[in-house]
Amino acid sequence: MAQRLLVFPFILQFLVTHYAYADMKTAPSVIGRIDLGRSVPAIAAAKLKDGTPVGLSIVAGALHCYATDGALRWKIHPEGINFETIAAHENLDGDGEPEVLLQAGRPTQPFGAAVLVSLDNGEVRWRYDVEPMSYAWYLYAGNYWPNDTKKQIIVLEHAYPPDKDNGYIALF
Repeated sequence: MAQRLLVFPFILQFLVTHYAYADMKTAPSVIGRIDLGRSVPAIAAAKLKDGTPVGLSIVAGALHCYATDGALRWKIHPEGINFETIAAHENLDGDGEPEVLLQAGRPTQPFGAAVLVSLDNGEVRWRYDVEPMSYAWYLYAGNYWPNDTKKQIIVLEHAYPPDKDNGYIALF
């Protein structure tokens, strides 16, 4: 009778190693897989210029855009950039085309980047590199400039040590 294994991802190597050194006559077969502790990435609902709904998700540093049937429309993972957070997904510059504003690492924090990506095709439209000055920086999009209908982007950099001469706010 063949050996049968119930595979748990965190102990798979142990089981394979254990049975490899045992006196086995036949190769083991997997009878089941149980995924412990991982979760499906979050999906942000967005709309293309024509109103078509799509889903956005960050997976292993890459931004994925999915159609409602689950098909991948596009994926982007620029070299040296790992997307971490979707800050906004709308028409930010007033040109009628929706964009995705993302906070990213270069390739990881504290080296950061604010990146604007076209929602239509995933092309990078703008990038602002955030240099390490401290332990934290934040990215926002909103109406901060009076009498302007376009959204503005704010990069808020904390500094260490925190005092009046360190840190900055950049408005785009």
